[in-house]
Amino acid sequence: MRVEPEITSRFPDCVAMKLHLTAPAPVPKPSPLSRLVTTEVAAPPQTVDLSLTISFSGEQEVEVPAGRKLGLPDGRATFGIRRGQLRFEFGNCKLPLEKTALLKPFNVSMTVEQQQTRASEVQAGIKPSERSLSAKHTEGMAEKVTVDVFQVKKLGSEENPAWVFDAYGERNVLDGLLKETLLGALNIDCLPCTLTASFTARGEDIRITWGEVGLTKNIHRNKLAVIERAIVLHYLKPLLESQPLCQGRWCHD
Repeated sequence: MRVEPEITSRFPDCVAMKLHLTAPAPVPKPSPLSRLVTTEVAAPPQTVDLSLTISFSGEQEVEVPAGRKLGLPDGRATFGIRRGQLRFEFGNCKLPLEKTALLKPFNVSMTVEQQQTRASEVQAGIKPSERSLSAKHTEGMAEKVTVDVFQVKKLGSEENPAWVFDAYGERNVLDGLLKETLLGALNIDCLPCTLTASFTARGEDIRITWGEVGLTKNIHRNKLAVIERAIVLHYLKPLLESQPLCQGRWCHD
């Protein structure tokens, strides 16, 4: 069984997602009659693997009311989000903690190079008879250290789990694709069972990426900041917070 729930994406150039529900493949089991003969034992029907595909970018273009008065070319701007949350609500099913796959200590990460300086003291010894102080100096050696910086973390309960996606460091917005990544094994208690997934973002996590306006001449940096704040607070914040950016629904009966 492979099922993809119905998904609605309000701003697909900002965030778009798919959910995949797949029954685990039958597990081969040796026959007691012969080592050469195998039989397939189907996985329990109440277990379904839940996987996620999600894409982020900062290329969502919107028409801003009074945008021309704010100095936007054609009255339009582009935006992305720095932080968002994908939360699930289950009916007659749950995602056990021990069967959760996408967790902070594991693979969804990016590698960042950092510079470290290791100091070492070098002392030049001079005989006391020469009545001179010994000389000390410090030499530095640069070395590169790679660290894993996680852009997604798990929170919530078995019945109401959530994953938070957060852009790292100086990155303004989330940007990239997570492809068919296993979230965990869903346990179905009884039928019918339902799943609702909602991806939301707060107004303070919206970032204007501008598009062409960033290349527009004769706009001072301070003016850009004022324009951005006005667009976010008075237009984008209520627009994005009124409903989820993406929502998925699935029912199994």
